[in-house]
Amino acid sequence: MLHCMMKNTGTWGLLGGLMLMLAACSPISKIDTDVLEPASMAFPEDVYSVGYLVGEPRIKINTRNNDFPDDVNVRQQFWTGLMDVANTSPRFNPRSLRLVEPSSDTIPSDTLSWQTVERYTDSLDLDALVVLHRFSLYDSLKRDLVFDYGSTSYYFIYQVDARIQWSGYDPNQQKIFFGEQYKEQFVWESVASEEREAIRGIVDLDRAFRLSSYWSGYDIGQTMFPYWVTENRSYFSGGSSNFRNASDYVEQNRWQDAIDLWKISFKRPNEELAYRAAYNIAFALEMLGKIDEAIEWLNRAQEIQYRKKTQEYLEILKERKEKLDKLDEQMPI
Repeated sequence: MLHCMMKNTGTWGLLGGLMLMLAACSPISKIDTDVLEPASMAFPEDVYSVGYLVGEPRIKINTRNNDFPDDVNVRQQFWTGLMDVANTSPRFNPRSLRLVEPSSDTIPSDTLSWQTVERYTDSLDLDALVVLHRFSLYDSLKRDLVFDYGSTSYYFIYQVDARIQWSGYDPNQQKIFFGEQYKEQFVWESVASEEREAIRGIVDLDRAFRLSSYWSGYDIGQTMFPYWVTENRSYFSGGSSNFRNASDYVEQNRWQDAIDLWKISFKRPNEELAYRAAYNIAFALEMLGKIDEAIEWLNRAQEIQYRKKTQEYLEILKERKEKLDKLDEQMPI
């Protein structure tokens, strides 16, 4: 599995930084915008500080004879990945999230007693405790021969499997508010005409486990915290002077000024310009976070001219509305 991290900054809704990509001789322009995605699960709304009890992961090396490198702190790599999501999420102040050192007691494989939970939360002034009950990483290596046009290549697939089980504990309610199992495979490939060369190309042991630990934390962070993604939107930038001038306003994030110009074109008798104006107004309203109004204007555009492009955008906005409702549930008042 290939992972790619993308850090985004922005404000609540769809007011992230915009990169305008104008296509010459085209009436359509495109922008990239940051969109906040809801987490898969929600913390109780009265939880503002959380401790993460993470023991030393169980590491099993099946493919190499050498010992596991001492300088690879798998636990810290996991925490770094988790915090890279938390640092850009509006759900928590990152300073309120703490990596908790396990005591001499072994972390049980199923549940923690409430007495133990309260010992951690009371001593550290925490509202909740997330416990990684199981955290294991193990590797495997597969060798294949690839025949292509009379030549032979050596193909190696190196894989690290991550297995994590965790639960979230609310000591005030004495309730486990979520529990989850994480399973993922991280894969690297090496191919060469000579077997020794292919072997040399296999990823280093320390790098493989560093990245596997980091991305495990990052993936789980996206399960726990709302996170930013970049999405693409398009609008009509050509058609009349109003559209060209409104395009300048889009570059400046002056959405209401752009809407005012498009509304003028919407009232004109030209059906094509009216359609484009209605579509653009919906686009600008989405950028302002006014999803219901954006949907209304897209419906107006469809009444003027039914187009697949508009219907696809309408489905995106309906899904966006559902996600915003979910985000409202996940964000503390």
